[in-house]
Amino acid sequence: MSFAKGVIELSTKMRNKLMLSRLLYVGAAAALIGFDRLVKWLVVRYIDYRDSVVVIKGLLDFTHWHNDGAAFGILSGRQTFLIIVTSVFLITALGFLLSPKIKSKFTLIAITLIISGGVGNWIDRVVDGYVVDYIELKFINFAIFNFADMCAVAGAFMLFFVVIADEVRHYKAKKACEVELETAAVPSESETISDKESDKDV
Repeated sequence: MSFAKGVIELSTKMRNKLMLSRLLYVGAAAALIGFDRLVKWLVVRYIDYRDSVVVIKGLLDFTHWHNDGAAFGILSGRQTFLIIVTSVFLITALGFLLSPKIKSKFTLIAITLIISGGVGNWIDRVVDGYVVDYIELKFINFAIFNFADMCAVAGAFMLFFVVIADEVRHYKAKKACEVELETAAVPSESETISDKESDKDV
């Protein structure tokens, strides 16, 4: 009984430790969302719609802009669709973040960034019907975006890297296994000589 009790206590401690570590990622996501909300509030309060403030001349402006589409202006005008799809995606991402099966910190950070970016813009769509954008790169012809977009895109690139790295590892492991099987199937030189000598004796 004492052994079983010890196993249960150890399992409970490990589960609690896991949940605590995952709550830290949730807290990090909340902090990123809070920062995104703060910057958007400052932009709305102090910069008139379509007006700009020069941050770095010729490189970066803060331009108050409304985006009724997805990141970087795609799917413009489809708010209901975007809210539903984003809601499902965010619930799924949160499930992955809390799942004990995912142990890689790199992957957990990627999911945290995606969740924070998705929630930041999701709040805008639900409350205002559009997303507040403000980062305008002056040295390139590109859509105006925001901090939430940056988080989501960075997280997506990180996840893409994880998938590619996993595929490369699986490919190398498969090749190594095939080489081992081929090596095992081909008799060694000593075995071949021994077989020939045995044939002569017969």
